[in-house]
Amino acid sequence: MTMAVGEDGVTNIAALDAKLRNIFSDPAVPFEQVIIQVSSELPYEQLMKVVEVCAKQRLPDGKTLSKLSFVEVGAGAQQ
Repeated sequence: MTMAVGEDGVTNIAALDAKLRNIFSDPAVPFEQVIIQVSSELPYEQLMKVVEVCAKQRLPDGKTLSKLSFVEVGAGAQQ
């Protein structure tokens, strides 16, 4: 699954939170890691908002999501 979080942040951050909660609430979904693809142009504050949303997610067994990875996406790269 890929979700983009844009400059407006608030609406998209809320959508990201809702989508992740929905995904991680399903015990049949094998995800336990989030890989964040980050543009070098993304302001640090926006990245931290995404990290905060990811870090507060709960897996179906009630544990907190603890596996986050980052991949830098070059400026102007197609996703």
